[in-house]
Amino acid sequence: MRFLLIGLDGLRPELVTHDRMPVLTALLERGTVLARHSAAFPTETYVNLPTLVTGARPSGHGMVANFFLDPRVDARERFEGYDVAKIDKATAAYDGRLFTTPTLGEILAANGRRLKVLSANSAGSVRLKQPMTGLDALCLSVHQPESSFPEAEVRAILDEVGRPEAPKQYPDLAGTRWMTDAFLTVITRDLPDVTILWYGEPDNAYHVFGIGSETSLGAMRAVDDQIGRVADWWEAEGRAAGVQLIFVSDHAHVTQTRRFDLAAALRSAGFRVDRHLADGADVALIPGYCGNMLVRDRSPALAARVAAALMEMDEIGMVFSAPGRDGVEGQAPGTFDRRLAGIDHARAADLVFVLRNFDEPDQWGLTGTCLHDNGLGDGVGIHGGLHPKEILSLGALLGDHFRSGARIETATGTADIVPTMLAMMGLEHTIAPGPHGGRPVWEAMAPADGSAMNMGQNSRIGYFSDRHAELVAEPETVQSLTVGTGRFAQRLDRRLRGERAHIEAGRRIG
Repeated sequence: MRFLLIGLDGLRPELVTHDRMPVLTALLERGTVLARHSAAFPTETYVNLPTLVTGARPSGHGMVANFFLDPRVDARERFEGYDVAKIDKATAAYDGRLFTTPTLGEILAANGRRLKVLSANSAGSVRLKQPMTGLDALCLSVHQPESSFPEAEVRAILDEVGRPEAPKQYPDLAGTRWMTDAFLTVITRDLPDVTILWYGEPDNAYHVFGIGSETSLGAMRAVDDQIGRVADWWEAEGRAAGVQLIFVSDHAHVTQTRRFDLAAALRSAGFRVDRHLADGADVALIPGYCGNMLVRDRSPALAARVAAALMEMDEIGMVFSAPGRDGVEGQAPGTFDRRLAGIDHARAADLVFVLRNFDEPDQWGLTGTCLHDNGLGDGVGIHGGLHPKEILSLGALLGDHFRSGARIETATGTADIVPTMLAMMGLEHTIAPGPHGGRPVWEAMAPADGSAMNMGQNSRIGYFSDRHAELVAEPETVQSLTVGTGRFAQRLDRRLRGERAHIEAGRRIG
């Protein structure tokens, strides 16, 4: 059994229709759709890619934001997930282990299996799918092949397929096509156990042109054309070779409408704000729609003062802080405990915030808008927060070992994809444990005898045991938590399954 995981960065699943993406739509109708598939928080690429390849939440793997400041790595410069040099610098500072839980590539290598990754988004995002360069695992960045490895294999692919067009254009139609060419021309001759094809569209187009723009819809159609080429190969050759298809997006998007300068607001509130703490600032701010901050001396009292100032601002939607005493409210009064969001880690910031978001439609009639603090401009796509439309992500499984025409309503998330593959390869023992780790989506797997799925106590699912049937039948609990102070109140909606939790929405209320 082999797996081909196809990632469509940023794809908002409700936009996958027969008119916009006919190939993908038809494939999803044949397989199992994960109807409640959620991104990890923050709903950012450089958080969710590590979540995908480790099968663990940020509290397990340590990539707690796209950008964060860790004085252990550098007192003045922040970690930036798109930058290979900063990834290498952080890896060295962390004694060679960027993630604090094993990756899919490591697990496969330790068990005599192979991984190949081809990716058309940033070079850093490629490296984050497999940060350990010494493994027998291809890690190919379409737009920065010089950062890829192993060098000999990369050179051989470039010699055969040719070099990608440079520089990268927006939308990235050329990179999308080149990556598919490389897969069909070279990779299919010697398929590994797992191949990841990660398309940078439609995320690029959403960020630059807006979610519902004609350019973005064109980028979606272009990706769909390439999926069609891959699907033709799968029908002709891959399916007979036991290849199972998995489609995911790492998050979705909402539309940003107005900028809020948080640094200026904090300075007006009396705080010294900088990008770091090395020169005596009170707050080291990483701005954004979803952002984070360290406070001077990591002082709980100062963090509480800053949090109180944030919660007086109408533009602030949510605030998380270090663990508190009751498991709901964080250390700073009125904030949520960051454990609830799966981001409690040694690298976590003192305060994590999300600017306010709304259910109003954008200029294309798509639900979900938000404030922002970045240079992208108004009216374009963004992600990172906890609006339901940016959390809900694409998740679908197709092949002989998955159910046909099924829709799974139980909660699943980015951290559950690798555990599903590992379980089906007989490597269940390697899955990261809960509550940080994900779970195999047993309910998506087809019974070996082709019979209808029976969720009863004594049913058998595929070639798995009665214990797995019991896991499928494990009940889910819907939980809504509220915390606040003064005129500020915020709510977090989660689905609980055993010790694992999936966030469905989070926002300011009232």
